[in-house]
Amino acid sequence: MEPNRDPSPPASGSGFEIRPCAAEDRPAQVELFEACFGHGDGAGVLAWRYDRCPHGVPVCLLGSLDGQAISGYACNPRRLGWDEAGQVVGQTGDVMTLPEARGAGYFSRLDRRAMELVHGRDWPVVFGLPNRQSARIFMERLGWKGVGQLQPWTLVLRSGPVARRERLRAGRLASWLSPLAARRAQRVLARLANQARSFVVEPVERFDRWVEPIGRAVAERYVWMVRRDADYLNWRFFEGPNSRFSALRVLDRAGEPVGYGVVQRPVDAADGVGYLVDLVATSEDAQGAVLAAAVEQLAARGARVVRAHAITGSDWQAFLRNHAFQPPKPEDAKWVIAYVHQSEHPLAQAALDPTRWFFTDADRDDELVR
Repeated sequence: MEPNRDPSPPASGSGFEIRPCAAEDRPAQVELFEACFGHGDGAGVLAWRYDRCPHGVPVCLLGSLDGQAISGYACNPRRLGWDEAGQVVGQTGDVMTLPEARGAGYFSRLDRRAMELVHGRDWPVVFGLPNRQSARIFMERLGWKGVGQLQPWTLVLRSGPVARRERLRAGRLASWLSPLAARRAQRVLARLANQARSFVVEPVERFDRWVEPIGRAVAERYVWMVRRDADYLNWRFFEGPNSRFSALRVLDRAGEPVGYGVVQRPVDAADGVGYLVDLVATSEDAQGAVLAAAVEQLAARGARVVRAHAITGSDWQAFLRNHAFQPPKPEDAKWVIAYVHQSEHPLAQAALDPTRWFFTDADRDDELVR
């Protein structure tokens, strides 16, 4: 399948040029990144994201108008599957245009060129998590398809100002009922802690090869799951420029690792929001043990609520709902989208069905979860 063509009019300005980024373009990329996203460490983030990713080299484009960089586009490789090579798909990130240059069609031209380059790399499909305004352009003008919506689910650990503030995102009634949500969470967590007594929980400073049989076992149940090997997990969680992550693993009675979890601690006590970033386990009991240990770790670090994002209709959403996480209001969501390059490829077909995905906050492209 050839990349779709953008039906919108071409960008104005005969001096607009798109080129692949070279090493000498990094300062311009950093300047764009910091201007568009308000981030103070663009150099550290982009070096981590583009230069050190273990899954391969990204497609990076820079758009210049009369010699000045005004826009950029990146598509990062993500390896799926556990055979020697695996299959690479793309994940968009850092799609950026200076505010004063928006609305002129530059974004559309960058996307079209990026998809041409991705097609040449034989990546069967690309996925992304755009903001609401960009999602509309992607799906209405550029041939992308909506996979599902990514929504925040909230586990209330303790009632109080933080819980009321967070549940107010779902409405006044949800905020008022936060003490009931906290009591339900405590019942569920007490049950899980009791079941978890047959497991051993250990902190993890770095991932090693022990993690890979866990990922392989879970991947057998899903067509779409980014390969969570030690290299990827260490890069994702421990090698970024601004990390608040910590990890743990769960062992069975025989001492075999059967699951792991990754959390992101709150900024401070006033923030009080921790994140359940990743949870991978080989059985339902091991899942419960990881959840109980991860929540306990976050509570010890000042979390009053725990947030996790899930795609609508996914197994991860069902797991959160079944373990006392509270739902958001329907409109509190962002689109997960996909661009299909090879319509007959199994991964391209699976990309459009969220029930075939294993997807947590670990699969998002930001260095921190927000």
